[in-house]
Amino acid sequence: MRVNHADYWEVAVNLDPNVPLDTGTMDLYVDTSEARGDVTQDDLLRALGIDATQTLRRPMERQYILFTSHLGGGKSTELRRLSQLLHDPQRYFVVFVDAVEQLNPNNLHDTDILLKQADLLCAMLAGQGVMIDDVHLYTLKEWFKQRIIVRLNERASSLELTAGLEAKAGIGWLGGLFAKLTSAVKFGTTFREEIRSETKNHLEEFAAGFNQLIRAANAALQRQQLGQRVLFMVDGTDRMPYADMERFFVTDFSELQRIEATFIYCTQVHLLYQHNFLQQRFHYIHRVPMLKIHQRGSDDFWPPALETMRAMVYKRVAPSLFDSEETVDYLIRYSGGHPRDLVRLLELTRIKTRSEIFTREAAEKAVRDMAADFLRFLQGKDYDLLVRIDSQDAQNTQEAEEGTHKLLHTLALLEYNNLWWRSHPLVRTLPGYQKRMHSTHVAG
Repeated sequence: MRVNHADYWEVAVNLDPNVPLDTGTMDLYVDTSEARGDVTQDDLLRALGIDATQTLRRPMERQYILFTSHLGGGKSTELRRLSQLLHDPQRYFVVFVDAVEQLNPNNLHDTDILLKQADLLCAMLAGQGVMIDDVHLYTLKEWFKQRIIVRLNERASSLELTAGLEAKAGIGWLGGLFAKLTSAVKFGTTFREEIRSETKNHLEEFAAGFNQLIRAANAALQRQQLGQRVLFMVDGTDRMPYADMERFFVTDFSELQRIEATFIYCTQVHLLYQHNFLQQRFHYIHRVPMLKIHQRGSDDFWPPALETMRAMVYKRVAPSLFDSEETVDYLIRYSGGHPRDLVRLLELTRIKTRSEIFTREAAEKAVRDMAADFLRFLQGKDYDLLVRIDSQDAQNTQEAEEGTHKLLHTLALLEYNNLWWRSHPLVRTLPGYQKRMHSTHVAG
């Protein structure tokens, strides 16, 4: 919803850090590719088989791509823009799964994703009038009847799943069944764990039926000129708790790979360094680094990033609401080039001002408050490692030691292009960091 970005009270709508930009808010979007260090989607499009004319040429039969960044680094916004580009008759038929809105990222299993993918694919095909012959749906229908209905009948629970669904044929009917399943999983009904268990224990049957449906869908979509191939994009898998994310991408991901299609999943960057074999598991890894507000080895603003982040600010808050451009640049500096932290600092500054202008005094209070958040989990050894990395201006390959994974996960350490790490500017204001940095300089 468009708001008056020159009104102090209305701009609060633009400053929710947890809402990715979508079709209704893309007027706030700023292209950040140059500011991230010439990071573009060109390589990703090539990996997906798309040529310079943006035509899908020869896609792989099965492909798994990882879309990675820090939490709040812009993955969700970029995924949605990418979805809009790829969903085209000459490219892909995109099925977009939002695990935050459509599932429960705080209690998410691989089977939940599979069921939701089947649910949305069926719903989209039915919505587009795509006809799939019942012969291609038979295996999934039998799986549902034998592994879900029969199992739940033992507890007289199947009536809840089949209520309102007449026993008939068609992709819409099958989609209705999957919608019931995913709803039961999301909202934690009494038989959620049974659905997960039955799906996992008989995954070979489910995968065979799902793969059959996907192959039939690909052929039908091409005939009706709605797309060349199904592509599943999954957002929100980076919002899982730390241990659950590791289980999902390390322990259970081989189950997801039984489905033969093209997939893009998102995760946090720290996982790449904690589990190096992920580079072998995925066909391509697309990194979205932080906006590089400084060049490596310098504390001076890098002009392309500074101008980009100013544009991000002014799209949300008019220049007339700041006491000076220096206040804007102050907030940009302490964001570290992290998009969500910039929005968080803006909103906190808006709250802390005692006028209807974003003042430097309020900005300084916002910086102190957000910096204090790091005090809850940073320990002495963390400061030692951060100071060592900053002092050496080190690359990840040189400093990927114990402790860095946690620092990347908590944003105390930020990754920029060319695998360059630097501590978050907010962390560098803390006494624990400053004390160790001073000791390092004295010792040097």
